[in-house]
Amino acid sequence: MQNLAAILRGTLLSGRALAFLGIGVVLAMAALFSGYGFGWRAQSVIDVTKAETITLKKPLIQGYIHGLEINFSGEIQGTAEISLMHGPDKPYRTEKLSGPVNFEWGSEWYSDTADIRYEPKSITGGKLRLEYRFTDKGVFILDSLLSEASGRARGIRDRVLDLLARPNTQENASMEPTIATNRPAPLPL
Repeated sequence: MQNLAAILRGTLLSGRALAFLGIGVVLAMAALFSGYGFGWRAQSVIDVTKAETITLKKPLIQGYIHGLEINFSGEIQGTAEISLMHGPDKPYRTEKLSGPVNFEWGSEWYSDTADIRYEPKSITGGKLRLEYRFTDKGVFILDSLLSEASGRARGIRDRVLDLLARPNTQENASMEPTIATNRPAPLPL
């Protein structure tokens, strides 16, 4: 461990940069191996004055679906209704739209597709956009890791700074170059 500290002291990266680099690598690998890497997809209602059914689809290579998240935004001049369908004529969720639109839906969902039915009632104009993502088990795991990451990042940063602040010992004294730091000692954990 002391050899690692000596090597880290000789790099051009600060302790904070190394901590964030490490966290970034872990998050990138988690995103690569989970459904999170597929990210959010966007879709707009082409003509808000006409009824439309939009079929949302998961990416072909994404795993078994466990949930669906949809964010709606825009502005409707008049009134309309939007529904997440659970079959041809069975609305699962419905929202009435008028004026500024900004809401989200999220729930368990076990299908690779979802139909959104948009029905204008009395529309003179506007725009409506939705962003969505199908979630698989990897997304739930990564979301829980991300919520813990901010607290752990401080701990990792403090440990790295502690290693960098330790004086050289006989074992790593031959490692060059070393950088003296004037950082205050980290708080105990």
